[in-house]
Amino acid sequence: METTQNGPGEPCKPRPNAKRRFRPKTKTGCHTCRVRRVKCDEAKPSCNRCLSTGRVCDGYTSIFQVVTVGPSPPTVTTHSSPPASLSMYQPGASVVSVDEINSLAHSFHAKSNRRNIGYHTEARAILTKLSDPAIRHALVSLQSLHHEFDARQQRYSRNDGNGGLVRIHHGLDAYNTSVTSLASRLGTSPTHESVCAALLCCQMFISIETMLGNYTAGMRHFIYGLRIMHQYRARPTVNPNGQLEPCSNVSLPALDCFLIKLFASGRPDAKPMPINRASDTNTGIFDISLQQQSRGELAALSSQVLQFLDQVSRMQTSRQVNDLEISKAHILARLESWDWTYTQSLKPIMYAYEMPIELKFGAIFTLLLHGVLKVVVSLVMSSSPADLDRVDADFQNLTNISNAATEAKKAAAGRVI
Repeated sequence: METTQNGPGEPCKPRPNAKRRFRPKTKTGCHTCRVRRVKCDEAKPSCNRCLSTGRVCDGYTSIFQVVTVGPSPPTVTTHSSPPASLSMYQPGASVVSVDEINSLAHSFHAKSNRRNIGYHTEARAILTKLSDPAIRHALVSLQSLHHEFDARQQRYSRNDGNGGLVRIHHGLDAYNTSVTSLASRLGTSPTHESVCAALLCCQMFISIETMLGNYTAGMRHFIYGLRIMHQYRARPTVNPNGQLEPCSNVSLPALDCFLIKLFASGRPDAKPMPINRASDTNTGIFDISLQQQSRGELAALSSQVLQFLDQVSRMQTSRQVNDLEISKAHILARLESWDWTYTQSLKPIMYAYEMPIELKFGAIFTLLLHGVLKVVVSLVMSSSPADLDRVDADFQNLTNISNAATEAKKAAAGRVI
């Protein structure tokens, strides 16, 4: 026991056990480092400290904050050459080739083989905006990381030495540059062009985070992006008096359609689970059948929702308003019926500790797709800011499921899945 001398002739008294008060190493670090109480190097989108220790970096607060458009700030023109990896593209070109569109459309999802899922609309919009530095750097990041994940899928291995690490770090550096560029522009009074760039980058950021296994950050981007779409009225809406209000920002990217297609594709790096592995579990065969049936119904609903969103985008008459409101109510009723039928059976699979990872992720992505469909349909045609408050519980549900996906990815780190 340590003692202290209080003064001449005074007896020594025990020194009280002093507890050092915890102070975070940084107030701006990633969520993972702050929870671990270690210093973060604050690299974006994922800090090097987490990557070097094999952890999934939970990232930072999304840059996609809801902002109000004001007077356009003075335009500053910058001249920068396109990165070498974009040499096949022509920055700012109004016409792009089919090969360019097909190449980029393949990069949004890590799966090499997809059925009836296309990202050609998103690819065309991005390729005609490559003169924007944020979009250009986001595209470099997306393609660098997709190239690496596609190569891993073909090799059935985790890495190929330094080559894979170089591509990953190159992609993350480009991501960081894009985020920095967008943050500086959205921090002031944003223009239509900067909001459009933010939503296009948001699509690529979600794809990147999903490939990296940081589903929490990807969902955070989506929620903020969806709020921006709602605030800037990316589609025609109906006011509380039942009157049609035309779209106030024509040609804003349809982030909701993009995410529906992304999650309808399934888990990016999933492989089918062999039946003999499923039979090793008590309910494996039943769980696979349940997931196939539930996803089959959601696939049909996803197609219906995408058609519905397209019809809303072209809404011009009061008769169309009435017809589409009936369609909206019908879709929400089908989603509620699906919820009652499947959710209580899928959630235990999602949280089961010893459940095979393929089954766990199958349940997670099925629930994510249902949650995305519900929140998108609930908000479409609505114009009141209060409508966003009404879906707060749905946003929280999506966040919780995304957190479960991120944690499952962390638990599966080091395994070839």
